[in-house]
Amino acid sequence: MFAPLETGDKVGLVCPASPVSKTDLETAENNIKELGFVPVLGGSVPTAERFLAGTDEARAADINAFFADDDIKAIFAVRGGYGSARILSLLDYDVMAAKPKLFVGISDITALQNAMFKKAGAVAPSGVALIKKMKRRTRESLLKCLAGESFSLPLGEFARKGAADGRLIGGCLSVFAGLIGTEYMPEVQGNILVLEDVGDEPYVVDRNLRQLLNAGVFNAVSGVVFGQFYKCKAKDKADGTVADVIFEYADIIPCPVAVNFNYGHQPDSFVLPLGARCEMSSVQGQITFAM
Repeated sequence: MFAPLETGDKVGLVCPASPVSKTDLETAENNIKELGFVPVLGGSVPTAERFLAGTDEARAADINAFFADDDIKAIFAVRGGYGSARILSLLDYDVMAAKPKLFVGISDITALQNAMFKKAGAVAPSGVALIKKMKRRTRESLLKCLAGESFSLPLGEFARKGAADGRLIGGCLSVFAGLIGTEYMPEVQGNILVLEDVGDEPYVVDRNLRQLLNAGVFNAVSGVVFGQFYKCKAKDKADGTVADVIFEYADIIPCPVAVNFNYGHQPDSFVLPLGARCEMSSVQGQITFAM
């Protein structure tokens, strides 16, 4: 079990995927300071290697070093982008299991967060990119995760009513779908799956959901929560909407399904602790996390 963070704790900042601009890095550091923590930059954070924030080896080394460093109490991915899946085989999951720490991020970081849960039982708050100014709901739910507090969030609309419990898995749909068939795919049986994405057309969302369906994921999980599909619009209106796609799958998925949850790439998203035990209920209209 990770140690809850306290004011003044040092946290590591890493860029496991795409490079970060100087301005965005300043925003990230300021966000950490406003939370009451001390940011410590990984060595590869200011660098760039084509479309990546440094070499695979350097980006993985930053993460491994921060997990091994007892002075670092949590680790934040500054941003997503692309590249996290390239370093999955380079991470030291034994150290992660021996020295559990929260690993915070969103988007492409989904690959790391689910792999860490699968390989090391890690809890990883998902829903915040440090390159954006942090708003109230993001800040409040993040601080609850960092403090190790149990908390509840309103789910809103249920496309299929019911109740479910399990560990929370998922994150960015397109990245999560890419884990299928690999050793980094988390256990889905009896767990709750949360999904969101950004910038994809409805047919791309459908393709990734069909991959999950064909892989048996939706028949195995105990519940599904669809977050926001931010800026996911069709170029051709005849293609319909992402909502059309989601409700089509809600009719197929045999377990409780919540839709339009405030989680994803949009401003002021809730932060959710991937890997934590949770319960969802259409009667209560909420999801509760036990940290």
